[in-house]
Amino acid sequence: MTRTSTTRTFAASSMAAVCLTFGTAFIAAPTAEATSPRVEPCISNTGISLQQYFDVSSALVTPICDKVKAGAPWSTPLNFYVARSWELIPAGYVPTTASPLDELKAHLTKVVFIIDEGTPQEFTVERSGQQLHWLVADWQELYPDDPDWLLADVGTHITIRPLPPGTHTIRGEFTMDSVACDGVTDSWDASCIPTGTFEYPSTRTFTVVPRD
Repeated sequence: MTRTSTTRTFAASSMAAVCLTFGTAFIAAPTAEATSPRVEPCISNTGISLQQYFDVSSALVTPICDKVKAGAPWSTPLNFYVARSWELIPAGYVPTTASPLDELKAHLTKVVFIIDEGTPQEFTVERSGQQLHWLVADWQELYPDDPDWLLADVGTHITIRPLPPGTHTIRGEFTMDSVACDGVTDSWDASCIPTGTFEYPSTRTFTVVPRD
């Protein structure tokens, strides 16, 4: 199931109402907020620094921000949107926490990133349990015309070591130990992530370029 609009692209099979893939809303552009000459800033089309939004100093790899300078530590978003409260709950679902955000945090137990998959240079980066660092921000800061949701990111704070110049890939997986719904709708298919391990984000290809 996929929902699209002019400003964003949602994807992840039946988890469309939960998972966010950054799409055309973001472009790479110079900014005075760069934390290091090695870090190429990622700026939204409304002028928001995604490094500032996610509170990170690493380079960011997204479908639009697809270049990283050699020597720069980097990371990639793995994020979700959730309602602030349990106003909408699918029939038969019984939340175990006080909010959809707490539900997601309670049941997402592991994140794995696979870098340069299928090559001799392949390696993985894994975080689980208390190693997971959640960033929570206002969704409307990025999409002011949308409902007053929260964005919850668990990817950008997983900093990955610098890579040599050339073309690289990253793919993500996350694991749920129980069903978690986002409170956005009362539809199971549109609102809930089942138990299991899921691919998200799908493979992102990016280029490491020599430093100036």
